[in-house]
Amino acid sequence: MITSSSGFNPALSAIASEWWSDGANWAGSALAPTFRTGVQAGSYPVFSKENYLNRPTNIDRAPGASYTTSGMQLASDSFNCSDFGHEVAVDDTQRSKYASQFDADVAAIRRAQVVVRYNHELAVKALVDAGTVPSASPGTKWDASGSDPIADVNAQRKAFRDGSGLEPNLMIITNDVLEVLFEHSSLTSKFQYTREGVLDAEMIARAFRIPRVVIAGQYENTAEEGLTSSITSIWGDSVILSHTNPVQDLEAPNAFRTMVFTEESGAEDDIDVVVESRREEAIRSDVHRVRHLIDTKTTGSMLVRKLYSVLT
Repeated sequence: MITSSSGFNPALSAIASEWWSDGANWAGSALAPTFRTGVQAGSYPVFSKENYLNRPTNIDRAPGASYTTSGMQLASDSFNCSDFGHEVAVDDTQRSKYASQFDADVAAIRRAQVVVRYNHELAVKALVDAGTVPSASPGTKWDASGSDPIADVNAQRKAFRDGSGLEPNLMIITNDVLEVLFEHSSLTSKFQYTREGVLDAEMIARAFRIPRVVIAGQYENTAEEGLTSSITSIWGDSVILSHTNPVQDLEAPNAFRTMVFTEESGAEDDIDVVVESRREEAIRSDVHRVRHLIDTKTTGSMLVRKLYSVLT
């Protein structure tokens, strides 16, 4: 059996990283922005409302005197990036069906990356569902008469602001919730005299006064193996409010971060997902592995709130 060792594939890695950075319809990417780290394990600062708000106010410097310093005492936690990845084989017979052989490779890494991203989505959801995240359920479900989604979100916004000193700048909703909001009178009444008429996601963001709304469009099969499929949204009928700041600054306020160890691959710093390729003659296939070393961590539990079971 002839098998070559897996080697870094720069062209496919660049494509995979571009897809990873896009992250459309993946809530995990929005909630836990990437932080590229040069160490596989280490510590990171945990957000503190007091440290964030206690800023020096008398910063005028007298001649010969020193400048003021913040002197923040940051709590910390630790991360340890682990290897996550998935392989897909491109059989020679399958490759021959493509007019461009490179398209066959791109299609393969797309399938592999969906698996990698799906697992990341579940990891972020596990953090959101943890007991450290404040949560509530509306007294009247949003698809029931007399409900008021805007009032419910505003109540969570106030609790968010009181707890963190910041406003939420991200809302995660699912398609099921979105369909209800499209027809809800409390929202449609705000735009009934506008040209748009029919609500869209951007108008929903304006109605809730949230800068960014991400539609979590990923689903899972919750049925046991061998049984009829039961397809449900990964995020159910929850609505997540969060504050995110996807800059390369560990002290920037974020509810969650995805630590990505970039040095291991030897690739450029902006390569967050690595593709490694090898040839396996025994199966007449080129095998592509999509992988990265990451750890998904809570960096500010007061920077996220969850409204769960908003529908009946």
